Amino acid sequence: MTTQTSAPRDIEAEQAVLAICLLSEEGAIKAASRLEPDSFFRKAHQALFETMLLLIAEGKPTDPVSVANRLEARGALDPTEGRSYLAELVCNTYAALAFAHHVEIVRELAMLAECGPDGDASVLSGFFSRPLGRGVAETMRRLAGAGLDEGRTS
Repeated sequence: MTTQTSAPRDIEAEQAVLAICLLSEEGAIKAASRLEPDSFFRKAHQALFETMLLLIAEGKPTDPVSVANRLEARGALDPTEGRSYLAELVCNTYAALAFAHHVEIVRELAMLAECGPDGDASVLSGFFSRPLGRGVAETMRRLAGAGLDEGRTS
């Protein structure tokens, strides 16, 4: 597993990606082609995405019930908030409007995090789908001063 730094992340973009993965098997497959579990900042999101990848590999659906059941079987479902959090994600229907954009935000911020706090992110610009800075710069401005480790634990 990749060591994550305190580089900015966009939790809302992660939630939007996961919402589409829960609502659409095609969306889950598209996300799986661009992201890895470590692309997500929150540990809970990593576990969700990893579970979805396992279900895809088995040819099973990635709907909220299937994902919750698999997380529960793995002992990775929070008994008090797990199923309700999945339901909350599914209610995030606006996510479909900019799914590809949200996938790229999560991917780019994960790559920036791998550079470390003193790393040179400019060397990664060739890997991005658009010029580095457009969505990332907006996200970094929004997150500036908001506590970069916010939301990391769940």
